[in-house]
Amino acid sequence: TKFVRVRLDKVTNLMSLAGEIGRALGTVLDLPAVRAEIEREDVGAVADRLEGLIRDLQDGSASLRLVPISNAFAPLNRAVRDLSMRTGKPLELTTEGEDIEIDKLMVEALTDPLIHLVRNAADHGIEPPDVRADMGKPKGGRLHLSAHHRGDHVMVLIQDDGRGLDRQGILDKAIRQGLITPEVSAELPDRDVWELVFKSGFSTASGVSEISGRGVGMEVVRSSIVALGGTVRIQSEKGRGTTVQMILPLTLAFLDGMVVRSGEVTYVIPITSIAQVFRAEVKDVERVESERMDLIHVGDELVRGLCLQRFYAPEKHPEPVDWIGRLVVVVRTSRGMLAIPIDELLGHEKVTMKPLTGPLGGIRASAGCGLLRSGGVAIALNCEYLNEQLPADDA
Repeated sequence: TKFVRVRLDKVTNLMSLAGEIGRALGTVLDLPAVRAEIEREDVGAVADRLEGLIRDLQDGSASLRLVPISNAFAPLNRAVRDLSMRTGKPLELTTEGEDIEIDKLMVEALTDPLIHLVRNAADHGIEPPDVRADMGKPKGGRLHLSAHHRGDHVMVLIQDDGRGLDRQGILDKAIRQGLITPEVSAELPDRDVWELVFKSGFSTASGVSEISGRGVGMEVVRSSIVALGGTVRIQSEKGRGTTVQMILPLTLAFLDGMVVRSGEVTYVIPITSIAQVFRAEVKDVERVESERMDLIHVGDELVRGLCLQRFYAPEKHPEPVDWIGRLVVVVRTSRGMLAIPIDELLGHEKVTMKPLTGPLGGIRASAGCGLLRSGGVAIALNCEYLNEQLPADDA
């Protein structure tokens, strides 16, 4: 009596209608005659109340498509049992936060990356029982899968207590593939070394097996998670184990973002990715001529600058970017922060998300298109991809 089975397409249609209502209201409120009336205190209060109700309607409709993340965790129990028999390693899987809810479409897409990570941990990470005993570890390997709320995102962690990543092995393989030079490898911090395992075709497996080592490495995991608007990072300690952290949005239907204009194009930047917004002064900008790069002072840090107009331009521009007096949006990524100059800040808005398809499907660093309440369309930025695809001489 507490539950009703509803077709998924009906829920999706309801979410679309909620988005259309929000855009229709925005169009009405932007009419000159209405804007003049909103200046009155009583009318303004009603308009604010109406906007708040529509945001609640959008959140409520989006919540109808949320299901427990345990639906993605459940297949892993059998996978771990099978891997234990095939590898001869006793394995134990524990879970936490199974009742946390995320978008049903995301649960379906998350299952395969999780199974891939479990296979890697069982085959490469967890040591054989005799080796673990010599190291003072329990003979059975331990895997822990957990989910936690992080603002309007969900953080999923998969941890093992195995040998950890082989820093030198990763560096040697990267050097052989031409990804880095021997001189650079000695100076790389661990965080950047672990990032190398996400490179296309990168794998440290010595051979192909039925479990892993098929040449796809971790690239398939990152591409799947980034396609969902999420991020992936690795932490590892030799002899103590490895943790893979995935941060995912709760829903794929709406995006709470800051709407900005750069040049003639409108963008939506996720609010959760924004660290700071300020207007640049002369003292804030450092030009590195040898690298053709701009560095921006953000607090005590120097942050690399990224001009969106140049990022999406078909040709490179040798002249420097004019930063002085412009608004700068500083965004967080797993590889550090980026400073993005913009021409206009259009406001904070919950936009309806639609996938980019056809000729627009190849737009890099995009999480989709956002339908604005004004009726316009903006590119929703995936800031993680902005950093990954940043050319060496962007500035």
